[in-house]
Amino acid sequence: NPSSHKRADYLQKACDILLRHKAPETVCGTVRNIGREGECCAIMTLQELRDTMVDMFTTVFIGNSQTKNIGGRMVTPRGYKHD
Repeated sequence: NPSSHKRADYLQKACDILLRHKAPETVCGTVRNIGREGECCAIMTLQELRDTMVDMFTTVFIGNSQTKNIGGRMVTPRGYKHD
């Protein structure tokens, strides 16, 4: 749980480490309550993720340099070509 009372700044610290190696515009996402009632997701940049509130029901996804936000979904091309 990256945002418990004892670890309130862990997500910010993790983002700070990632921002040393990745662009602030890197596409990221969060999903809360995956597969349960109240499931909700958000797409944002790595810079925006730094200030996002998450809890123990939230999964955080970090895209790579090729990941795009397409229609509100994180899409990472895998090198496949469509003929």
